[in-house]
Amino acid sequence: MAEAEASTSAPATASSDAEPASHAAQKKPVVVLVIGMAGSGKTTLMQRISLHLQGQSTANYLINLDPAVLDTPYEPNIDIRDTVNYKNVMKQYNLGPNGGILTALNLFATRFDQVVALCEKPREPTPRFIVADTPGQIEIFTWSASGAIITEALASAFPTMVAFVVDTPRCAHPQTFMSNMLQAVSILYKTRLPLLLVFNKVDVMAHDFAVAWMKDYEVFRAAIAAESTYAAELSRSLCLVLEEFYEGLATVGVSAATGEGMDAFFAAIDSCAKDYEQNYLPELQRRQQERDEVEVEVSNIRGKNLRGTEQSQSSWQQPGLVYGTMGRIEPLLEPCILPRFLDLDQDGKIMAEYVWVGGTGSDLRCKTRVLTKEVKSVKDLPIWNYDGSSTGQAPGDDSEVFLKPCAMFRDPFRPGPNLLVMCDAYEPPRDLPDGKHVDMKPIPTNTRYACALAMEKAAKEEPWFGIEQEYTLLNSTTKWPLGWPTSGYPGPQGPYYCSAGAGAAIARDIVEAHLKCCMYAGIQISGINAEVMPSQWEFQVGPCVGIDSGDQMWMARYILQRVAELYNVEATFDPKPIPGDWNGAGGHCNYSTNGTRAANTGWDTIQKMIAKLEKRHAVHIAGYGEGNERRLTGKHETSSMDTFSWGVANRGASVRVGRSVPVEKCGYFEDRRPSSNLDPYVVTKLLVETTLLSD
Repeated sequence: MAEAEASTSAPATASSDAEPASHAAQKKPVVVLVIGMAGSGKTTLMQRISLHLQGQSTANYLINLDPAVLDTPYEPNIDIRDTVNYKNVMKQYNLGPNGGILTALNLFATRFDQVVALCEKPREPTPRFIVADTPGQIEIFTWSASGAIITEALASAFPTMVAFVVDTPRCAHPQTFMSNMLQAVSILYKTRLPLLLVFNKVDVMAHDFAVAWMKDYEVFRAAIAAESTYAAELSRSLCLVLEEFYEGLATVGVSAATGEGMDAFFAAIDSCAKDYEQNYLPELQRRQQERDEVEVEVSNIRGKNLRGTEQSQSSWQQPGLVYGTMGRIEPLLEPCILPRFLDLDQDGKIMAEYVWVGGTGSDLRCKTRVLTKEVKSVKDLPIWNYDGSSTGQAPGDDSEVFLKPCAMFRDPFRPGPNLLVMCDAYEPPRDLPDGKHVDMKPIPTNTRYACALAMEKAAKEEPWFGIEQEYTLLNSTTKWPLGWPTSGYPGPQGPYYCSAGAGAAIARDIVEAHLKCCMYAGIQISGINAEVMPSQWEFQVGPCVGIDSGDQMWMARYILQRVAELYNVEATFDPKPIPGDWNGAGGHCNYSTNGTRAANTGWDTIQKMIAKLEKRHAVHIAGYGEGNERRLTGKHETSSMDTFSWGVANRGASVRVGRSVPVEKCGYFEDRRPSSNLDPYVVTKLLVETTLLSD
């Protein structure tokens, strides 16, 4: 993660040594989280803070956490926009503006430990303050999980306080003032950090009236006495409730435009820093200790004491390690009964199992339709519908979602003329009140539609894809890997990859059944193997051309889930199901085009494509699977998600090129970044867009 040098002006003269004792006592810089509603002048205040500190020859460190801001009037040392492209996030995940900000902040929060590391990095001069600008959509930072992660990460490392910026002229109305006070109290109780109430724009209107309202209930009551509405009565009641809150609240009036009140602002920050050390830090440490104790207790109960990542092969012989596998999984129902009915005559009818991707983007849903006519192609299959409110894809008062068949396969669970049908989802067509007709359009979670458009544009290049799908089999009751000891671990990694034999190759029946089912269905499955972690397996689908890759991979996953269901086993695509010294699970994508397959010139084309991929590394990482940061650590045959790399035969790189490609001057390459829970439509679309459709 890039950073700029800490902001400062020329070194202070000897006279500047006479700074307040509170400043000299600060061993670490004070973090100021600047929070305020849109229009409060928060960003302008950030500029004023920077200018004031530079004028005082005081080093500072500025962080911008707003991914949607077009321009900042200050120069941030760390900028979320350098890591996450807000517009691309909205486009990639079909989100609105607020959803895009929240998702961008979530992505950034997964790497915030690096931000803390940069802030802790020794530098001269040492910054006195670390000031962070937050999104104007106040609830996105204050109440989101990513906001809590960022706040706690900073508060655990530095003295931290919140500066809540209030638009003073807007607070002239008592009810607006009370709304701001409720926001302030909610921030205080959510963050549990010292809070400074900053009344901004005092050059337009002095904040004395607000301070008077806070100190004397009678003054506030007099200001609102003329109103008899329910809102006014509520404001009067709330003012009494907030009396205790007001007593311990620090306030200051400033003008971001003129610089008025900035000395008082920083004096208040010093006071809040002392408050943090004396009152908030002990409470923070107590909560952290409680969480640690709970985690240890849960870990002991489940027998999941994680092994360190530095464990060597010699530990195989250490006493106390559990070897082999344990446990037998029983099906919930008697498996011998259903076969009695499978061969019954269907009276000339066909069962078509419609399959689609649910609202999470990773869950598969299905329902059966009985057809009375022969189906020769996808065009013969009717459009159907389902209740989108039950899958997280539509509101309850307008819940109908259309299913459009895209690809069909033979049904291995109902042999004969029956079918599995891969579908994508659309809003139904409708006639508007003004008489206009609107055709059906893809719902936001329909990633196939955009992928198909990209594949049509790139059709002349015939993009081929081969996806390596890794997955882990879990005990459906305990959620612990299938066959692992109930209260411990199997022996360390080493004997399991491409293994054979009891205790090494676990649950091969499921894997073999899945392979045969895919072959029967017509899936272009090209292989299977046991993976590095016990109970982890892989199957490969491809080569497939264009949109077929996504269709076939989703259907292969569905077939795996159905096979595992018969055994009462869970197949998970989590990219790091077991923390510690165990391999994660990936979804490596092998890719080639007419250009890369061209004799003599293909190798040059591959290198040009890789250069394009490097430029859009962050965009690809954002679309390559949820939780991928737990897997792409630079260990266990992965690259670091923070940097792009490539190499010939290098399985620790972002992109691997086969050893034969430079020799034969043509071929394919493997993108090793996608996680096991990748959306194949998203990944293949990104590869085509970056390598074939971008400049």
